[in-house]
Amino acid sequence: MAKLSVNVALAELKGPDFKSSMKTLNAWELVRFDVGLGGTPVTLTVSQVAKCNSVDECTIDVPIGVSYSIASELKDNITNAQTTAERNDHRQLLMRIETHARAHYSRVAKPLIPDWEADIRKDLDKTLPTRKTPTSEDEGQIQARLAPLVAYWVEELGYRIKKDVNGWEKTDYPQLVKFMQNFRSLSVFLPDGLPIPKFASKPPKRPAITFPACQARKS
Repeated sequence: MAKLSVNVALAELKGPDFKSSMKTLNAWELVRFDVGLGGTPVTLTVSQVAKCNSVDECTIDVPIGVSYSIASELKDNITNAQTTAERNDHRQLLMRIETHARAHYSRVAKPLIPDWEADIRKDLDKTLPTRKTPTSEDEGQIQARLAPLVAYWVEELGYRIKKDVNGWEKTDYPQLVKFMQNFRSLSVFLPDGLPIPKFASKPPKRPAITFPACQARKS
């Protein structure tokens, strides 16, 4: 069994950006995760077994960029409020939406990423050539054959994150609407509550990746 290191580097969630309107964002709040931003480096340590090769170590680095935006109207409404009560209502709404958005991040950080790491490790454990199951391919060929499988898992992580983001909207937006009903000025601002974005993505299909068995060359 190869020693596997799957290193997911999730960027820090910083304060929200208020530069864009709801129309531009097509959302009232948006936490975006860019999986594999800048590439997904894969490093292998390969050793020879009976003139064939096994993977002793495999390291995969998966960077995830994070951007966090809230529609400018939600901050403008605080600034432009006509009364203290109205200003406080909109401030309460903004704080509640910030709490909702931070939950997106914490749900991805744990348990989603650790669960994904366990799944990719399990797949690689079964797939990579080992000392017990060496391959006749050399290191370059192993790298080339492994690349589509790593790309699949990176895409799968992106899919899982998008699905979880949408699932949290479906779970928490109705609670947000109930929260808003306690504040008269908020029901005027968003009489129909917060629309839940649609999710139409399909999970990626795992490529059929296997390594040819060792066929040691005669010396």
